[in-house]
Amino acid sequence: QYHDTAIAAWSHLRTKQEMQAVDLTVSRDAVLARLKDIDTPSQFAALLQEFAASFKDGHSNVYTGPLAEPFPHSWPIEFALVKEGLMVRNLNYMLKNPGVELGDLLLEVDGQSALEYLKKREALVSASTAPARKLLAADNNHRTTATSVTLSFEKVGGEVATFTIDCLKHVIDSRQRDRDNFCTAQVLEDDL
Repeated sequence: QYHDTAIAAWSHLRTKQEMQAVDLTVSRDAVLARLKDIDTPSQFAALLQEFAASFKDGHSNVYTGPLAEPFPHSWPIEFALVKEGLMVRNLNYMLKNPGVELGDLLLEVDGQSALEYLKKREALVSASTAPARKLLAADNNHRTTATSVTLSFEKVGGEVATFTIDCLKHVIDSRQRDRDNFCTAQVLEDDL
């Protein structure tokens, strides 16, 4: 139904077909072929997100509210996408830090190359361009179904360190948003 509605009503279909080689029928068939491997509502929600991402349109997404959250847990670490790869940018959620430091580069996720892992996460992101998909995937790569994760890092000094880390039982959402109040009791001087 999702495919048929998009084919019938999506105003950007022809442009996306011509400019970005979007083929929703091929995407639908690929998703349907994997449907037999889906066991949980959260896996189905992730599959729907992947189909929405195949539109390659930042304005296309799928509402999965009635289904389970596809990635209900979070790593307690956030990363920034830099020229060298994924760099640790936030450790504020770690209750027990085994030695991860700001600036460490992520090398592997559960034995898989960090760049391969990121590429798989890009398939779930709705964005119009490849760089935007990569950036959004990097911003959300800490979201997971796992309760623990083994991460390997290149430390600032060049050595490699591997840690198994417990995941948080909730989703970290660090998107920018307007707030009604500031986190301090008074307005402070901008002293950068």
